[in-house]
Amino acid sequence: MITSALFKHLKYIPLLSPLCLSLYPALSHGDCVPQDNVSAIPTKVIKIYNNTRSTIYPVIETSTNSTDEWLQAEFKICKSEMGTKKFPHTQLYRVFVNWPQGLGSGNFIALNVPFYSTLYANSNPVEPDQYIDWWNGGRLKIYDSTLTLTEAYNSGKSPIMPQTLGLSCASVPGSECDQLTIFADTAALTDESPSQLTEYTFGGAIRATDPYTMAYQDVDYDISYVDHLHLPIAMSPLGNRYIGYSGTVKTNQQFSLILNNFLATTGIGFGWPTFIIPGNKDKNIIKIPGAYNAIQGIVGQTITKQGKAITKMFGLWANCIPFYRPLTGLKEACPKDMQPALNHVHNFFMQNYIQYKNDPTCDPAHRVALKPMVMLAQIYGWVPFNQYCQKGAAANSLCKTSHDRTDPAINNPDPTVCTVEYYQLHQAYRKLEYSYKEYRTGQQYNFNPYVELIHGSNYMAMDAYAFSIDDAVGNMQELGTGLIIAVGGPKGLVNNIPFNPRRAIMVNLGDPNALNRPEWLGYGACDLGTVNCKPDMTLLPHTTSFKLGTIKKFPTQVIITDALQRQYKFEISGLSKDNTLPPNAVNKATCTAPDNSWCEGVYVHISTDENGHKVNNIQGPPPPVAK
Repeated sequence: MITSALFKHLKYIPLLSPLCLSLYPALSHGDCVPQDNVSAIPTKVIKIYNNTRSTIYPVIETSTNSTDEWLQAEFKICKSEMGTKKFPHTQLYRVFVNWPQGLGSGNFIALNVPFYSTLYANSNPVEPDQYIDWWNGGRLKIYDSTLTLTEAYNSGKSPIMPQTLGLSCASVPGSECDQLTIFADTAALTDESPSQLTEYTFGGAIRATDPYTMAYQDVDYDISYVDHLHLPIAMSPLGNRYIGYSGTVKTNQQFSLILNNFLATTGIGFGWPTFIIPGNKDKNIIKIPGAYNAIQGIVGQTITKQGKAITKMFGLWANCIPFYRPLTGLKEACPKDMQPALNHVHNFFMQNYIQYKNDPTCDPAHRVALKPMVMLAQIYGWVPFNQYCQKGAAANSLCKTSHDRTDPAINNPDPTVCTVEYYQLHQAYRKLEYSYKEYRTGQQYNFNPYVELIHGSNYMAMDAYAFSIDDAVGNMQELGTGLIIAVGGPKGLVNNIPFNPRRAIMVNLGDPNALNRPEWLGYGACDLGTVNCKPDMTLLPHTTSFKLGTIKKFPTQVIITDALQRQYKFEISGLSKDNTLPPNAVNKATCTAPDNSWCEGVYVHISTDENGHKVNNIQGPPPPVAK
């Protein structure tokens, strides 16, 4: 599912992240006993709303994978057999939704997405391409033109007829869904197309058990604005009204105006390259690459020629560090306030290259030659040098990079434990990426104009990833029954407030299992005065935490139930101006519970995440003893 090197360290790790795993229990291992395969195939739903004035053409692709942990979990493969029963995929599977008519203006489509489809009557998990995994790493591209798409459809690929249900139309009133055909291919559709990439992963494999356990309720998604910018899209989880949307609800007209202003002679992106779309004669079809893809495109000649914006970006490096002087003829003074951070970043990636050069598992015959453009591609993509290494994307991690070879993190097998130098670099790198507002000379020496295009108040003003380790909203992993994708406007979204991680509230409840008490069952939140407020979200067994990501209106009432259907209610007054919960935000006077002592144990706690941001928490005791 990896669409660019940008995401190798971010999202497409084949198991749930440590942060997400904190929502689940650390179940003990034991002797694995093979179990019967599941009889019912789980499904989720994707709804796509076309709020533009023209037709759009959705295309869904699965991913290739040498080992599919999702299917290993679903088919309850014991760890002792995982080395052979890998469920490998060498092909991807593609559906052109509603082809050739597409999805008309003002309409929506609802799709049933099964966990998997079986391709043969006796599918074998040892052999490749026996199953289609629709959940583990899906790409959903939204086209607004049939340029390149007609050729892709007519490329001669044979249709696939699964033995079990494939991607299909959902029975939702008003859905404009037509017959769907599945095709197999060995290569994904290219970026040189009039499309915006969105990505999703449903469920998650929890490896704390033998066999793995599936977390069916998870919905993981993002809009790949870090890769490119082409269409205004908003995404949110289906079946979870407590999470606001990520992306943008701007209209196509508003979106296009901003892109043109960015590229105008007076814009910060004047001369920023655009993708060369085969057959494109329409000046209104503009697709802008992110910084990493812009550099890669210059090398691969898939974008327009390097212009003033890129030249000045390269010039910043060339005027500050001699290594980059061959890139540009600009002769300007190096901004003294930015030079230390530039040197820090350069030296760190130079150390990563030295580690790569000295790694015997990396093929020296194919070693990448160190050149200025190559180095900048690694820096702006935030990717390590690991080309032709035996460990693939896991080789020579940036997380394990340091000039201090005695740093204990280097030899720590945990891939999430990083060196001191790595963490120090984070702050300097992010400050450079936000140079347009972080540095006195930022407007003149813009480290990455694309970041201002995404975040700047004069441009898109979006909380979306503009670079690989951006602090803004990017990859989302939430509870849900599927996805909502709204193109060119808010229609179709259940929660029409943009998601802001600083305003999210984590509710952490006491663990009932250790005390042999009833488990937590579900939760909900309602405006005060709501008649018959009920919990509408179900918690998995052993789960003790949930997120209220986007509350529309404060004060709000939270209602929780346990396995005995007992109710716990408390009110949250609201957030402070800095988006944190005040100490007295929980109104204990209105709290009710099966045992009043439970209310006394509810309190606000503000923690700090790995990036130094404050996190809102409401702590609660375990449920009381059943009477």
